[in-house]
Amino acid sequence: MIDAATREVLGRAVREEWIAWAREQPSPTPSWLVPWEELSEPDREVDRRIGEKLALRGASAMETVLVALVADMANEPPVSGKLRHEGKVAACKRVLQLLGAPTEPR
Repeated sequence: MIDAATREVLGRAVREEWIAWAREQPSPTPSWLVPWEELSEPDREVDRRIGEKLALRGASAMETVLVALVADMANEPPVSGKLRHEGKVAACKRVLQLLGAPTEPR
């Protein structure tokens, strides 16, 4: 079990990385750039949960999941628009890069 203070730190880290990725995009949606301090509580909770899952499952398990997700998304048509789809793929690849993992299936 991860305590509340650690969940907060993990959530902030997820948000910081999301914003870093968003700034690399040609036309980031303004909501992608909202800092932690200005997020709604539900949006903060999403980032906390992502951080918590990453911490609990460990980098190697998450690497496997993200590589599979990137591969699946690359082979399927975008469901909710091209930009959103490409953003999801890019975000997954960015997390893999941070983990020092390959960004393409082996």
